[in-house]
Amino acid sequence: MIMETAKASVLTPKSGSSSRLFHVYLPLALTIFLALSYFAYVHAYGVNVLFWDEWQIVPLYKACVEGHAGLFSLFEAQHNGNIMFFPYLLMLAMDFLTGFNNKALMYIGAVFQTASLGLVWFLARKNLPDTINKYWHLVSLACLMFSFCQYQNMLWGFQTAWFIITFFSLAAFVLLDESFENDKFGGSANLPLTFGAIVCGVVASFSSVQGLLVWPAGLVFLFAKEWSSLKYFWKNPRFTAWIVSGFLCWVVYFSLLNPADAGPQSVHQAVLGALKHPLYTFKFMLASLGAVVIGIRPHWAVLLGIVLYALIGLAIINFFRSKNTSAYAVPAALIVFGLFFDIMLAAGRSSFGFSQAFESHYTAYNLLILLGIYLCFVNQNYIETHSAIVAKSGQILLGVFLLAFTFSNVFRGVARGREWRFAQALNAVEVLHYQSEPRFKIERTVFGSYDFVAAQAEFLNSRYLNVFQAGGISLPLEILDLARPPESYLDIEKANPGDKEALERLWDVYTIAPDLQKAFRVRTASFSYDLIRWASGEAKEKGYYLQDQLNPYGKQFVLLFNQINSKKLD
Repeated sequence: MIMETAKASVLTPKSGSSSRLFHVYLPLALTIFLALSYFAYVHAYGVNVLFWDEWQIVPLYKACVEGHAGLFSLFEAQHNGNIMFFPYLLMLAMDFLTGFNNKALMYIGAVFQTASLGLVWFLARKNLPDTINKYWHLVSLACLMFSFCQYQNMLWGFQTAWFIITFFSLAAFVLLDESFENDKFGGSANLPLTFGAIVCGVVASFSSVQGLLVWPAGLVFLFAKEWSSLKYFWKNPRFTAWIVSGFLCWVVYFSLLNPADAGPQSVHQAVLGALKHPLYTFKFMLASLGAVVIGIRPHWAVLLGIVLYALIGLAIINFFRSKNTSAYAVPAALIVFGLFFDIMLAAGRSSFGFSQAFESHYTAYNLLILLGIYLCFVNQNYIETHSAIVAKSGQILLGVFLLAFTFSNVFRGVARGREWRFAQALNAVEVLHYQSEPRFKIERTVFGSYDFVAAQAEFLNSRYLNVFQAGGISLPLEILDLARPPESYLDIEKANPGDKEALERLWDVYTIAPDLQKAFRVRTASFSYDLIRWASGEAKEKGYYLQDQLNPYGKQFVLLFNQINSKKLD
C-alpha cells in the first residue's frame, strides 16, 4: 500500500498554464542559462595563448603546412602515452581555420559538452518518473555537466580531447540503447546501430588512453540491459560485436603506442608503484572524487569521497535487487567509466604527490560518477521499489548536495577563472617577448624547454599565428603593469649587467606574489628602489613563502641596494 501511494503521489502530474510555466518552461530556461554561462565563462577567462601540452601541436602543424605529414603522422604524434588521432585532427583543422586561435577550441569544447548533456538527457529521460516535474532533472544534470570545477578543461584548448571522449562515449551508449529499442520493432536496424556504437567507441579510444574505457563501460551497459537473459549472452551478436571490437581496439592501441612517448614512467612502473602502497592509492582515489568541489581541503575531500563511494555501494545493491536492471544501465555505465578512470589516475599520478588528486582537469570523469549516482536514485524503478519516505528523503538530500555543489563551484570557479586568465595573460606576454624573456621563466610557466618554445614561437611569429596575429591580444587591465618591468627597473638592469639574473628573478617573484603587488605599486616613483630594498632585507630573513627563489641572490641584493642607496644619498 505504501509503495502504491508513493507511486501515485509521484506520478500524478499537475495541470494548468502556470504550473506548466514553472515545471516545464522555467527548467528549460535555466538549462539554457547554464549552457550560456559555460560559454560566457570561456569568453571571460579564456586567453588565446598556447599553454604547456599545446606547444606540441606546433611541430605537427608545421609538418602539415610543409607537406611532411600524413594521417598516420597523427597516430605517431603521441603525448605521454596517449594516441590522440581525432583530437589532433580537430585541432589542426581549427588551427588552419582560425590562425591557431586556441580560444576557438575552448568554444568547441563547450559545444561538445552541451551536446553531451543532450545525450545524457536522451538516455535518462526514459527511466525518470513520468511527471511534469521531469524537466527539473534536466537542470540538475546541467549543473553537473557545466560545473566550473572543471575550469582547467574549460579554459585549456588542449583539453577539448576529453570532451570528445565524453561525447562519443555517450553517443555509443545512445546507439546501443536504441538497438535495444529497435528489438521491439523486429530488430531490422540492430546491425547499423551497433556498428555506429562501435565507430563511436573507436573515436573515443583514439582520442586519449582513457577513451578505451568506453568498452568496459559499454559492456556493463549491455549486461544491465540483458541481465534477465544473461544465459543467452553469447548468442547475442550485439554482445559479440562489442566485445570483439573492444578487444581489437585495445590491441591496436597498445601495438601503436611508442614506449618512448609514454611519459615519465611506464605503465608497468606506475601500476607497481600503486600496488606497493594500496592504502595511499585508495586515499588518492577518494580525494580525487571528493575534489569535484573546488578548493575543498584534503581531509574533507577524502571524507566526501567516502560518502560518494558509499552511495555507489547503495547503487550496486539497488542494481542487484532490482527486477528491472535495464533502468540502471545508464548510471552503471557512467559510474564504471568514472571509477576506472580514477584507478588509472591513481596508478599514473599518485606517485607525483597527493596534490595531483586536486587538479581541476581530472574532475571531468568524476562528474560522470556524480551523474550516475544522481540518475540511480531518481529513476522510476528506484522510486517504485522504495517507500515514499526513503525515496523522497534521498531526493531531498541529492537536491541539497547539488545546490551546495553548484553554488560553491560557481563562486570559487569564478575566482579560479580570474586567476587562470591572469596567469595565461602573463604567459602571452612572455611568449610575445620570448627572445628577451629569461629561460627559467619560460620553462616554469609556458613549457619545460626554452629552446623548443623559442623554435616554435619563431615559426608562429613568422606566420602571424596565435599571440602573433595582427592586432595582438587584449590584456586585462591588471596585467598591463606586470607585462614588463618599469623603465626605472630596466635602467638598473642595464647599469648593473652582473646583477641581471638576480633582478630578473626578483621581478618574476613580484609577478607571482599578490602580497608584493599590493605592497609595492609599479606606478609609484620609488617602486624599483623599494622593491630592491625589500629584497635586500628579505635575503637576511626567513619564512617568506618564495624565500627559495631569492636565497641564491641574497648577497647581490644587499650590495646592489647599498650601491643604489649611496647614489640616492649623493
